[in-house]
Amino acid sequence: MLRSLRLKRLLRQISEGSPEGQVEAAAALGKLADRSCLEPLTRAAVEGAPAVRRSAVEALCRLGDRRATATLVVALEDAEAGVRQSAARALAATPDPRAVDALIAALGDADPGVRTASAHALWRAGEPGWSKHVHGNDEDIRALAGLRDARAVPALARALLRARWGCAADAARGLGRFGGPRAVDALIAGLRRPEPFVVGAIAVALEALGDARAAQPLLSALARPELDDAVPAIAKALGRVGGSAAVVPLLGVLSHAKPAARAAAAEALGALRDPRARDALADLVAREEGTNYHGATPWQAGARALGALADPRAIRPLLGLAPTDVSARDALRGLGLGDWVCGLTGAPGDLVRHGGEDNPWGFDLLQSALRHWGREARLYAAEELGRRLDPQTVGELVTALGDSLEVRRAAAEALAAILQAHPSALDRQTWERVADKCRQPAVHRDGPSYSHYDDPGGWDRDRLSKTIPSHGDHCDGIGVDFPDPPEGTDF
Repeated sequence: MLRSLRLKRLLRQISEGSPEGQVEAAAALGKLADRSCLEPLTRAAVEGAPAVRRSAVEALCRLGDRRATATLVVALEDAEAGVRQSAARALAATPDPRAVDALIAALGDADPGVRTASAHALWRAGEPGWSKHVHGNDEDIRALAGLRDARAVPALARALLRARWGCAADAARGLGRFGGPRAVDALIAGLRRPEPFVVGAIAVALEALGDARAAQPLLSALARPELDDAVPAIAKALGRVGGSAAVVPLLGVLSHAKPAARAAAAEALGALRDPRARDALADLVAREEGTNYHGATPWQAGARALGALADPRAIRPLLGLAPTDVSARDALRGLGLGDWVCGLTGAPGDLVRHGGEDNPWGFDLLQSALRHWGREARLYAAEELGRRLDPQTVGELVTALGDSLEVRRAAAEALAAILQAHPSALDRQTWERVADKCRQPAVHRDGPSYSHYDDPGGWDRDRLSKTIPSHGDHCDGIGVDFPDPPEGTDF
């Protein structure tokens, strides 16, 4: 009789009492272990305040009634980590195969206590393998991503959205490797995260999965200023899934401050093969050709993209890449240069065999070699261009005055011969600067010398002066005679 009266009082208290009273009532009902309490405890576990929900879940654990499994599975998604931990422990106390999938998803919880409790519950439910990989530390998510087990996808999806940035990035990488179509929605949702590192990893994963549903979310992410460091990864992903809608935004990225972003945008535009990108890519190559940014090479990506678009403006820069780049050689063959490009190794012998006037592309090959190939090839190219006396080579030869001493000297002698034959090939101001540099004694010094890799320069006549260092600007001199501009000329 007393037990019955106490039970009625506790049931009324858990339904109508204050939060503090509900917590006490839930704990007391759990100790009574009366299965008639299941319904009010279930309601409290779902609708109560955080402390009430936790106490109710713990009470359900004490009941040991499998009818509570559905409620405990819902509690694994609770906003409070303490409630989620209690739910996992309750499911460990009353193993139920129906809870296995939810427990596996909980292995990706942001709270390490929830992860370890879920792994223990899975062990109790006949799934011992998970506990070998989950230990309640930052390596848990990386370990799950390394399993390549499709059942881990929900856990990785949860970690992507809720875990700290390092774990979230690990989750994104795993989803990209084996998540398949099921992972796309989670990855798209993860693009809303504020960390560029995580969004970049998500973009890489979406690129790997190649699902067109990601196009618009990626474009939205591209427009967010706080994700600036993720722009290279986003741009590359848009090259795979963006379609025509991505072309204009990617054209804007070609002027991004970061070289890696410009390179990625160029690569993406080449993959999309939209003819609207041709002029912008050609401008990128002309503006930056030869510039080295310690790994990021926008002009190289731009040249390959132009090659993919079958634009003849890609030929000269691609010839510079051909000795070491199979894709450049393939693009050159596609542009009609023939199989001879497949044998280019970057040696001077290539220029002897293919740089002659009998090859319609020999002139372009020599100019490209002067800018991009090894020192011996650059030296040969400078000498051969001097013998041809073609005024079109003046721009490349002026740029070569910043090369190694031997190449500088050969370029200076070639320029002198060309300018004597074609005095109008260079304006007076630049001619005087060239002459001044060439006449200065050669200076050997430690450290890198000034070269065209430090300034894109370009071939335009109005930019030639930028490639000639002044007396106070890293001028190493050459030590050769050089003619003065003809008297009475101003061109």
